[in-house]
Amino acid sequence: MRMKTLSGFRRSLILLAGLAAFSAETPVLGQSPTTVTALVPAYFYPTWWSGSPWDDLTRAASRIPLEAIMNPASGPGTAPNADYERAVADLRMAGGKVIGYVATGYGARPLGAILGEIDAYLAWYAVDGIFVDEMGNQLGSVDYQAIYDYVKGLQAVLGRELRVVGNPGIPFPQVEVFLSAADTLVIFEGPLSTSDPQGASFRAYPTRGPYAGMPLWFLNDPRQRFANLVYAAPSARALGSLLDKAIRFNAGYVYITNDVLPNPWDSLPSYWNLEVDAIAARNAGR
Repeated sequence: MRMKTLSGFRRSLILLAGLAAFSAETPVLGQSPTTVTALVPAYFYPTWWSGSPWDDLTRAASRIPLEAIMNPASGPGTAPNADYERAVADLRMAGGKVIGYVATGYGARPLGAILGEIDAYLAWYAVDGIFVDEMGNQLGSVDYQAIYDYVKGLQAVLGRELRVVGNPGIPFPQVEVFLSAADTLVIFEGPLSTSDPQGASFRAYPTRGPYAGMPLWFLNDPRQRFANLVYAAPSARALGSLLDKAIRFNAGYVYITNDVLPNPWDSLPSYWNLEVDAIAARNAGR
């Protein structure tokens, strides 16, 4: 059965009824000032009957802080999906967190459509927060503060924390203006390296190439406020140094993968277990 976007009083009733059973047993989200959390764009289908990267995430969640971004259909889709319900429940049972992907079209999507997708994620999957992608005003004038305030209003109703992770999709320092509209900002998303000397890359970040001369404003806040997502890192050989660089420049949420464009988030890295080991070691002070 296909369900239309939830709205109004009916949406609120379904939301509260669907989440009542979860609110009492869901731990409050949070991260200590020294903890590194894996922020994983889990844009792959949970084929639990034959094995899936979601199973790998569940195993990892028992060892490290882990937050997966679910994205069934460039958003929640039109109806709840039993396979995702199972994957989300398993990951949360293991101690991981799941947040729901919502695109904003760099300001172009109607606010009502965005809020409807947020409601759907909460009603169908009891997610721990929302990943607000494509933050920006290049194509429209979405009120990102209104999105944040809406989620925090639901947090107050549900009695449990709901995180908002924002991904501006533009180079800093411009993204600093979004800091009040997110609990965590992705301030780097891009490849490890690029052939363009002025192109964005993690090798150049945050002081060379297109970042030269930009103020390091993000060093002034707790590192739980910032995330780095790095793709096209070909092998585990540099994994430790890349993770250390992210931590050194104040990222508390990190993900590194050898996956590549056009969708670098449709699989886990071939060295995923080593990445889990590396994060666990740093969280243990080793």
